[in-house]
Amino acid sequence: MRNVETIKDTSHHSLTDETTDRFKSISPPIITYINREVFEFEGRKYLVRPSLQELLVEAKITNIRVFRAILREFRLQGVETIDDLYDFSKSRILHLESFSQQNANKLIQHLVRIKHKGPLILGSDILELLETQYFYLEFVKEIDTILFKHMNGKQGLRSKSLIEICGSDGVGKTQWCMTATCSMLQVGKRVVYIDSEEGFNYTRIKQIAVENKLSQRSIKDNVMLSRIDSFDELDLLLQELSHSLSENNVGMIVIDSIMQLLQNTYPVTIDNSWDNIAVRQLHLRRTMRRLRSMARNHNLIVLYTNHTKVGRLKIPLNIADDFPNDTSDDLTNLIRLMKRLVYVQSPMGGPTLAHSSDLRIYLTPDKDDQSKLQALIENCSYLPKVSINYSITNKGIKSYNSSTIELPTDHVNDLNELLG
Repeated sequence: MRNVETIKDTSHHSLTDETTDRFKSISPPIITYINREVFEFEGRKYLVRPSLQELLVEAKITNIRVFRAILREFRLQGVETIDDLYDFSKSRILHLESFSQQNANKLIQHLVRIKHKGPLILGSDILELLETQYFYLEFVKEIDTILFKHMNGKQGLRSKSLIEICGSDGVGKTQWCMTATCSMLQVGKRVVYIDSEEGFNYTRIKQIAVENKLSQRSIKDNVMLSRIDSFDELDLLLQELSHSLSENNVGMIVIDSIMQLLQNTYPVTIDNSWDNIAVRQLHLRRTMRRLRSMARNHNLIVLYTNHTKVGRLKIPLNIADDFPNDTSDDLTNLIRLMKRLVYVQSPMGGPTLAHSSDLRIYLTPDKDDQSKLQALIENCSYLPKVSINYSITNKGIKSYNSSTIELPTDHVNDLNELLG
């Protein structure tokens, strides 16, 4: 036991000495802006994706001793790129040994400047420029025309977005993911597919690819599969990905399913206290914030699936309107009431996940014909609330017909109340 302790202690000191020696010769670099992606702010040019050393120089932290100490601290904290720093709060930076409050303020302000690529108040010219930075992934032509038709006339899933596909078992959530994956391959971008439920079927995705005139080789070369079991593994994976997304031409990250990972890490039991639930939701919120940062900074789509809780029957508030008087036992009125009872299932994750998604696609069996499946747009600020019937085919997801399904007003209201 004593030998083990001695080895650990020696290893610790050698690591510290090695880290110290490594930074002794580092000095603030002279930044070159030629052939680099830049933005302008108050008459100065800044790098869109600076290295850590360039970041400190642009933040005007150039004292050599402080400069080296901060880089050394970054190394010890596992910070390798600017993406890693977006997960650090100001209070966490202030608690780092090498940061004074003044330098922490400088760094935070410059990170905000880079994040927004200029001023926080945007003029119309900047808004128009930002709009041109999106790309729109054509999912399925017939479905794009109805579900994903944007106000600017473009169609498809919009980049820089977090898209949630939720529904009960058997409605085709994984099929939507694999269809979207093949759609992304068709535009020449790669996909990171994170599978937490062993739902990724290689034979099935090859079938979808071939039916959509893609080669099987494109799946092998452009789909990066990861099978993980917990949120802690997801955090580690996202940290690794943040260093290589742009270089690998990644256009989409798929997580199937995100709540399964959270449940594996924080099992829900009868004895769970509110403190445990708070820790779980905080972890979820932090991870969703990181996914949003990755989507925005790397101009990609993050697509994830979510389960729904056990359904229940919801009785309309105006139930008395169906019965003219207290003595009425009219069978017709009773049948009319039963048809208006809405069977609802609430997505898991609560407000944290609901408010993280830019677009929620709610999948459910058609209430009028259980043999049909229905997709409903929910919780989206840039798309109207519409729904469409779809089916699962050899080519993946296809629309069942070419017209929008008109939802009854009471059904829409019930879903709005449920889904927030």
